[in-house]
Amino acid sequence: MTQMSLPALTTVSAKPSMMSALFGGSSGKTMPRMNEPVPGLAIPDPPVVPATAPHTIVTTLANGAKIASEDTAGASLAVGMYIASGSKNETGFTTGSSHLLERMAFKATMHRTTFRVTREAEVIGANLLASASREQMAYTVDCLKTNLPEAIELLADTVMNPKLHDHEVADVATALKLEMAELAANPANLLMEAVHAVAFEGGLGLPLVATGGALARLDGDTLAHFVSTNYTAPNVVLAASGCGHAELVALAEPLLAQVRIYIQHK
Repeated sequence: MTQMSLPALTTVSAKPSMMSALFGGSSGKTMPRMNEPVPGLAIPDPPVVPATAPHTIVTTLANGAKIASEDTAGASLAVGMYIASGSKNETGFTTGSSHLLERMAFKATMHRTTFRVTREAEVIGANLLASASREQMAYTVDCLKTNLPEAIELLADTVMNPKLHDHEVADVATALKLEMAELAANPANLLMEAVHAVAFEGGLGLPLVATGGALARLDGDTLAHFVSTNYTAPNVVLAASGCGHAELVALAEPLLAQVRIYIQHK
């Protein structure tokens, strides 16, 4: 019986490359067949899996703010600031603030323009994300471990020192109105809003999605009032995965120590 070999696994004579055919010269080394290792190619060892799962370490600062971390393996880290504030904390005057603050995240601060915030995030290759819920606001930064100091400083500034320019608030509110109009066209998108309104009275029953009337009323001063009332130190947790706890505390404590403990009324 004659044994036939697959064409892909047989030795093939080297053919000149397109560049060598056009300009002359050698076609270079012939690569080995698909079932043979590449000479001189060093395959790195896989990362070592820790024998035990990383432990969560929590430090509570004098003003009540908390810093939590897990030193997970890998080249990247995730760090976030979580505020115990959401739509359940809103009043008739501030309703819709959480939803609008989500869209106002990582814009101008007291120390940075919106362009500078974006540029600094691009320089360290960071991914910025903010989300609002009924009980919590979350602001997160994903980047390489080597950029932890920059990520912490940028995160703390954008969360605790938002400028909330009226013109930026108006632009974001206008875009949000268009999104809300599209959602209203399909009632299924607002089903969870209706469920919470029926299940709870006040608090968790308050709307998370900003209404058109709320967006028309909200401005920079109203959002600043909501932030000053709810973004207080006991409501703040800074958590990171992928860094040492001592390093995280050393970087974050001077920034979070400036967060006020009590509600500041304007």
